[in-house]
Amino acid sequence: MHDDHTTEAMEQARIDYERKQFQNPEKYTPRPRWQIVFAWALIAIVILGIINLCYLQMTLS
Repeated sequence: MHDDHTTEAMEQARIDYERKQFQNPEKYTPRPRWQIVFAWALIAIVILGIINLCYLQMTLS
């Protein structure tokens, strides 16, 4: 048999879930510094590659 949830039961489950989330918030753990440095290095490589392509297009044409 199909077990349907009533609106009241779903509302109560949502309230219980939100209350639990509010009482026990997860602690924020920042990313490791090596990941941040690595991400900035990759962004710099991509930007320098685009600048290099534009420069080559201007000088070779």
